[in-house]
Amino acid sequence: MSNTLYDEDFFARAKEQARLLRAGKLSDADIEHIAEESRAWAGRKSGNW
Repeated sequence: MSNTLYDEDFFARAKEQARLLRAGKLSDADIEHIAEESRAWAGRKSGNW
């Protein structure tokens, strides 16, 4: 996954990462970004930014 996609289109990136995870292609998924985005999302939902 190129950094360009990260900078340009959050939804396309999220969709691609979800596809990789569902396919079991963990070595192709960007686990660090997925984990960080998941943590940030949970923080926003709970009010603990």
